[in-house]
Amino acid sequence: MTYYHEHYTWSHPLTEAVIAHTDGAVSLLVEWGGFDSELLTASEREQQFTQLYQLLNRFERGYVFEFHLWREYDNRLAAEYLEKGKAMVRGEAIAAPLREDIAQHLGAMAMSNRVGLVITHRPTRRPFFVRRQLVHQSRDALALVEYARGLLRYLPAARIASVEEYAQRVQQSFYRPAFSAGHTPVMDARYALREQWVREIPEVKRAVAFGDAHTKVLFFYMYPNATPAWFTGLAAISCPMHVVQIVEAVDTKDAMRKTEAESDMTDGLMSRRGRDYSAKGLNDLAAFRQFVAEHNLRIYRNAYIVHLHGTLEQVDAAAANITDWVENHDGQVRAADYIQLAYFRAAQPGQGYRSPMFRPDDTWQVADMLPVQVYRTGERYPESLRLGVAGQLIGFNYTTLKLSHAFTGAKTGMGKGVDKVATILETYPFGIDWYIAEIGESYRWIVESFGGIYSKVDPNTTVINPLPPYALASSDPSGLPLDATLAGSTVQALAFLLADGKTALDVHQEAAAQTALQLLYAAIDDRQSAPTIDQLLVELEDMDNFTSAPQQKAAKAMAENLDSFLNTTEGRLFACQDNLLLSDGITGVDLKDVDKASPKLLKFYLVFLSLRFSHMAFARRRPARVLLDELHKFVAIAPEVVGRLISELARMGRKDNASIDLVTQGITEIDAIESEVLNSIAIRSLMYREDEHDHIAQRLNMKAGALQCWRSYPYPMNFPWRPSMRSVGDEYFDLYLTFPQRVLNLANTDPTILDLKSSIGLSTRDPLERLLLLQQAS
Repeated sequence: MTYYHEHYTWSHPLTEAVIAHTDGAVSLLVEWGGFDSELLTASEREQQFTQLYQLLNRFERGYVFEFHLWREYDNRLAAEYLEKGKAMVRGEAIAAPLREDIAQHLGAMAMSNRVGLVITHRPTRRPFFVRRQLVHQSRDALALVEYARGLLRYLPAARIASVEEYAQRVQQSFYRPAFSAGHTPVMDARYALREQWVREIPEVKRAVAFGDAHTKVLFFYMYPNATPAWFTGLAAISCPMHVVQIVEAVDTKDAMRKTEAESDMTDGLMSRRGRDYSAKGLNDLAAFRQFVAEHNLRIYRNAYIVHLHGTLEQVDAAAANITDWVENHDGQVRAADYIQLAYFRAAQPGQGYRSPMFRPDDTWQVADMLPVQVYRTGERYPESLRLGVAGQLIGFNYTTLKLSHAFTGAKTGMGKGVDKVATILETYPFGIDWYIAEIGESYRWIVESFGGIYSKVDPNTTVINPLPPYALASSDPSGLPLDATLAGSTVQALAFLLADGKTALDVHQEAAAQTALQLLYAAIDDRQSAPTIDQLLVELEDMDNFTSAPQQKAAKAMAENLDSFLNTTEGRLFACQDNLLLSDGITGVDLKDVDKASPKLLKFYLVFLSLRFSHMAFARRRPARVLLDELHKFVAIAPEVVGRLISELARMGRKDNASIDLVTQGITEIDAIESEVLNSIAIRSLMYREDEHDHIAQRLNMKAGALQCWRSYPYPMNFPWRPSMRSVGDEYFDLYLTFPQRVLNLANTDPTILDLKSSIGLSTRDPLERLLLLQQAS
């Protein structure tokens, strides 16, 4: 009588890493990091997969290699995101519950890919005596470990796993009910492993079933046309999945000699596949042999099996999608009942060497199809959490970036507003200050949710002083009254006033302007918080302040320009003390009324307000972000002035971890920014647009693969999500922007909703109550 568990050969642990099999084989598991080919070009993928070609060339006969990929629901990064939330230093009342919303919303959809390589040493002998077999297995185990160690260098982050980890992978692949329940696999030395791991006989009902847990088995009978990283097209399927490609090296010359005699071999070799096969038009075996010889390739026996896990309806739907995709690329998938049990067994870790069927293929075809695609997940224990298009959670940290200038480019309605509101919600509690200038009220509720002041500028009454406050003056009598970086950036940002529209001061002008500014802080006036522009005019008019004729000439011209400005209708207001209310830590200012009143006036307010923000960030010495939203509106009025302003803000921020955060729409605004500043922008988010991809990519030095992906974004207005290409330094992430309802409500700028927000805002300051009332009213 044969018991079902006898179809498997797991026997007992031989060492800390090696498992013995009942037929004399030994095997071990290598855990490794996989390859991320998602955003690579075709040529970059070829270069990446060269490492796998080299690995296959190291395969020796007598060993069988199983390349496993497991795709599972995985919300671990969401749990770490919540754990990080315990370190919040402020704003917990609103941030904690909405952080929970984000974690639950994204965690419910999140999936991840993990890869492993099982190496099996086929049984070399079948001694009659059990004791002698154990001796041979022990020797084979030592040889297997030594051989595996020699292969690790070809696989990123590779290590030989323990037998406990091996057992967990078997349980994950074989008995899903125990895996889903989080049980630890049993390994009792008194019993064979197969008796402990094979708990029951599965049923076959269009799939392999253990109770309500179904596994649909797909066997790739004919291979599709494959190029490097072919599996990337399947790697993001929204269904738990286990994929294995079983590979065994054979004698290439012997295999080629047998091609005409063995029909199975012939059928395999004659499949039309691969990047060069169709181009060479292989119509006979002679051409194939020539192809293999010309490229110095090897032949491998291999089998390709996919297991899909879930309800019967889920696995049937996923199987149909995979089958359509493969067969549309000239492959053939078989999933009939006779396939299910046989290839369910063959795909289990350590059982691949017993596969009922292998097909012969060359190095490129085998390597190009390997299931090795994993996805970048960003930072552990993240401050900010997003979802990737492939379903993986991605973490971002802002406080650990030394300098984190940011740029967001998107048309209206493409998701930039809610993404930015969510970022503020996630990062302010960890000590990052936010100073926001915008046209509209997109950020009012998030600012007020954290207790900040949100102001609307009245062009008739609001005064903003662009000069640094006295609090920033140095108390060291041996040094300059005002920090040199602060003074230099301030006068350069004001160049358009001092130099009659020019955006940069020459050396004499800069020296004179800085001298005049420094003199204002040499003697502090306790009656006011900061000197004003009219006082700067007084110092410029005093020729005794300057030591050279060129500086005196420059000071005289700048004084005349500044005097003329202060005598204009707009300028008279700025001779007064600052009366704009701004809050420490987070504050927002709406310039919409200024934009309506006078484009020219908007230029003054933007420059003065941005300088005020920078001075606040400089004074607090905490990580800070100066957010300029609707940048295209400002650039349209004065591109050179705004470009100079951004440059000076960036330079000023280098001293104390203050960063600029720019939100805009098109290429004109990007062209206004100096290349040096663009190159220092570490965080870039690009959302859907119809045009200008190549121009923007060139200015941002965007990688070709990321550009290719960004250019292919679909028009998303009818989707409940938005695509976004984000880079952090040299790393790119293809994002699937989706947010929970309360975050969407917090960021909603629909005119009707803004009216509701204004009404609700008058009745309560409690942020959670505001969101509840908005939800009830909308």
